[in-house]
Amino acid sequence: MAETILNQSGLNFEICEDQMVVLSNEVEATELVIIVTKTQSCPYFVVGGTITYCTTIENQSEIPLEDLKWFDNLDQRLTYVEDSFLVDGTQQTPTIDGQELSFNIDTIDINQTITICFKVQVGATV
Repeated sequence: MAETILNQSGLNFEICEDQMVVLSNEVEATELVIIVTKTQSCPYFVVGGTITYCTTIENQSEIPLEDLKWFDNLDQRLTYVEDSFLVDGTQQTPTIDGQELSFNIDTIDINQTITICFKVQVGATV
């Protein structure tokens, strides 16, 4: 279970020789528990071959996660294989900016896990 932090503010002041204390409402912050794991299809590579990378994002928090941006920075020798990007098995289109792939995730619900996979082709060593 996630931990919480409780906090409250107050105001001390004097009015007509009487001491006054006014307390705020109590606020609570809940710990986010997010597990991100990345795997690859093979621990070795061959120039000209492909590697499949998968990232699993698990939300063990007590709240849904919203408006997330997943990203992956590719090594200079790797080239994204077009149309290979899958989110939970469904083909999607990532944003590509140089060697960074990114994808906006609207929501990951409580106890939900999503998996993002894509392929890259290995170029010659620089």
